[in-house]
Amino acid sequence: MDFNMIVGGALIAICEALPPEGAGQIAGVLHRLAERESMTPAERHIFETCADTLTSRGRPKRPTLHVIEGGAA
Repeated sequence: MDFNMIVGGALIAICEALPPEGAGQIAGVLHRLAERESMTPAERHIFETCADTLTSRGRPKRPTLHVIEGGAA
């Protein structure tokens, strides 16, 4: 497995437990890392994708659970 996928998955899992402000701060750090001149285009894309996933732009909507009430016929 690719190291970037492991680190990205760990960051996303950690940020799920943080309040939105905390996840936003981590996303900001990732965006700043992506802007470094030493980053290759592939690395830049990885950092930006992880940062976008941590913010509402990239976060998938979770399905809503509906309880169906009823009885036996």
